[in-house]
Amino acid sequence: MLVSSPATLAGPLKDAAKKDSDGFKTQGKNLGLIRHLCNETGHFNLCVAAVEADPRSNLKSHRKGILRIVMDKTISNATAILEYIDHLLADNTIKMENTTRDSLEGCSSGYDQSIYDLKHALSLLELKNVSQYFELRSMLSSMFGTPFECDQSFTERPIPAPNPLTGINNCIEDLAVTCLVILNVIYPKHPKKSTRV
Repeated sequence: MLVSSPATLAGPLKDAAKKDSDGFKTQGKNLGLIRHLCNETGHFNLCVAAVEADPRSNLKSHRKGILRIVMDKTISNATAILEYIDHLLADNTIKMENTTRDSLEGCSSGYDQSIYDLKHALSLLELKNVSQYFELRSMLSSMFGTPFECDQSFTERPIPAPNPLTGINNCIEDLAVTCLVILNVIYPKHPKKSTRV
């Protein structure tokens, strides 16, 4: 479903992130695990809101399941942003400067690639070997960098271009870093790559 504005897109998770820690409904033993993992992220309320909103209770009982939920939420929000960008680019009734259009095209390309990579990364959650860990970490890092690079494409110009995505890129950054932190909590001693000569 296409969102009508950036505020509509980011609103539900941003509103949930404003709740105090007692405002969540997760019950039972899963609550402790969810709160523990989310507390590590630096985005506690956003993390808890993302996990709680997911109907798959079977995933809430283990750390990889919680990571899966937050990755899925990252993908769905990034997809909504991509649809919004593509809507802006396709709508001939919206007047925008060429520099804004160029930046939006770059953002569209960046989000498209990051979403593709992150969907592939879902298959790596079992982490059967060290290379899968590093591949998953790399794909999550790429998604984390996409909103920043998108924002930079508007500001890193001789004359900055108007940015219609102000504010919504932050939500994706926060979700992606939440995924990275949860991955690091699951695997606190990061596997070392073999460095044979």
